[in-house]
Amino acid sequence: MTALYHVFLNESGGVAIFAPGEPFLVVTALLTHCIERWPRLEVILDKRYTHEHLRQKLEWYIREEIADIPGQVVVIRQEESAKVKALQAADYVAWATRQKYQAEDRSYYQLIRSRVVAEEVIEAK
Repeated sequence: MTALYHVFLNESGGVAIFAPGEPFLVVTALLTHCIERWPRLEVILDKRYTHEHLRQKLEWYIREEIADIPGQVVVIRQEESAKVKALQAADYVAWATRQKYQAEDRSYYQLIRSRVVAEEVIEAK
């Protein structure tokens, strides 16, 4: 089984993580990895997927996990994906990548392939 995790960075230092259905620990581990490499980030969480309580809990958990990383400046915003083009783009990239690996349809991924900086596939144990 392959789990899909997507980390997106834009030119202004924003990051979006797409890890559908994964526990907070996985999301914060991915984000911690990003912050260690790029300590000044703007994180946008999509309001669409979870209840407000869970979004607040995730944000709190992220802040707790990154508190000890020296020199980090992380802004966390929660936005509606319908209003934020970056989240819409992240959704498309995640969907296209899922099509590539799970449906074996590479046609959508080919449209973004030239923009992919790094890709790593880790098989679940």
